[in-house]
Amino acid sequence: MVPALADWDWIPRPLRCEPAVLALILFAALALRVGAGASGEIIQHDGSRFIKMARHLDRGEWGRALEIQPHMPPMYPLTIRLFALLFRDFERAAIAVAALFGALAVLPLYSIAKAVSNERIGAVAALLYAFLPEAAILHGEVMSEGLFLFFFLGWMALLWSAEREPRWTKFVLMGAAAGVAYLTRPEGIYCVAGTVGWLALRARRNVLRLAGGLACFLLVFLAIAWPYLLWIHAQTGKWKFTVNPFAEGIFERLSGKEVAEKPADRDSEFKEERARARYGRLGGALLMILRESVKVCFYVFLPIGLLGIGWARRYGFGGWGSAYLGLFIVGYGAPNVVAMMADQPFGYRYIMPPCIFATPFMAVGVLAVFGWIGRVRWLPLLLSLGMLAAMTVKTVKPRRGDRRPLKEAGQWIRSSHGPGRRVAAMDRRVEFYAEGDHVPMPQDPDRLPPDVEFLVVHDRELKHFPPDFEKRIAERYREAARFEGARVYETVPSQR
Repeated sequence: MVPALADWDWIPRPLRCEPAVLALILFAALALRVGAGASGEIIQHDGSRFIKMARHLDRGEWGRALEIQPHMPPMYPLTIRLFALLFRDFERAAIAVAALFGALAVLPLYSIAKAVSNERIGAVAALLYAFLPEAAILHGEVMSEGLFLFFFLGWMALLWSAEREPRWTKFVLMGAAAGVAYLTRPEGIYCVAGTVGWLALRARRNVLRLAGGLACFLLVFLAIAWPYLLWIHAQTGKWKFTVNPFAEGIFERLSGKEVAEKPADRDSEFKEERARARYGRLGGALLMILRESVKVCFYVFLPIGLLGIGWARRYGFGGWGSAYLGLFIVGYGAPNVVAMMADQPFGYRYIMPPCIFATPFMAVGVLAVFGWIGRVRWLPLLLSLGMLAAMTVKTVKPRRGDRRPLKEAGQWIRSSHGPGRRVAAMDRRVEFYAEGDHVPMPQDPDRLPPDVEFLVVHDRELKHFPPDFEKRIAERYREAARFEGARVYETVPSQR
């Protein structure tokens, strides 16, 4: 007998149905992401880039939007622009997009977990995803991961279903989901490789229908991605799927091209560089992925997930279901190893999707543990409530209060001198609040571009500049405003 939610005495009787459980989990996921969005005291570093792209799109300046570096595809900024029609504010619109679609990703994740196992595993996996702090926090930021994850998981759910029951409507929706995922983040190209690989692996029956479905998928994907691919070709003169410098670095390494390797520094402020210096390129990459995976999985759920892999069959997983999740966990995670070996930046958000793919295994582990301790009547319930409360507290805890001077400096420039100013800053977030154009702060003040109007010096970033850097700035330019931890210097033609 397949375990069903209707037979689960842990759930109050009026809620023992799929729609009610999913509605509650979806509400919790959305509330946590909105709470996380309200807890950020200043925009996330990369967020200013997305909002600047959205502002260019709002003015019809598609070329300028796509030229912003480091380059990202246009779907998230375009969605921000659409939501801004409702919110009348780009920052709120950007957070709303990330939070809404990040929460809606509960639905395809539940569908996948239910399909490879049963309703109970689906419900617990969806609940874990809803409450994982790092996921909820990231989806409360001005970042593209929430939008991307919804379409990527949607594509995964459709691929599993379409391979088992081929219908052209499913392949059309697969192509649409994959196309939008690709236009959101470069990793969306994995959808093409995943579709071809999985269908080839499983093409022992319905070969003709699957081949036709694959052709349908590719046509829809190309129809959606084609304008962007044409733009890339116009910019580079080559047919390639991205011009993102980090993604290109990975493919240069995979293609065997010799890449100049940056020497690792044991004393670097970047933990991935310290790991590389101490444990080598491969060892450092694997160690960093393990550390960040533990963090994303809220520490306890990684070992619980490993336990769940061993117990998967007892909880309704078939061999192909486990293989499906395993292939995507490894397939999505492996490029991160290559990226670190190619000296590309690395952070927890790059390894988050494979951790989310693993939530069905975590659900197995949770149910197994609760089965062992269930003899003590209220212990599983108390443990669950305590864990969910701890994850909620971490999610809504205020963040980045130490960066508030950057916000104050940018707002001062905007209110005192209007938008559109050229600002040299040590942190790109200033340009968002100033509604201006960002210029990276040069190490030598003499190399400052002549059209820069303001300089923003931030105490936290001064360690990356020469010891006498601010002294030279102060001798040459007038200090126009001072905040706790930040100064604004104004450059006028007579001072240059």
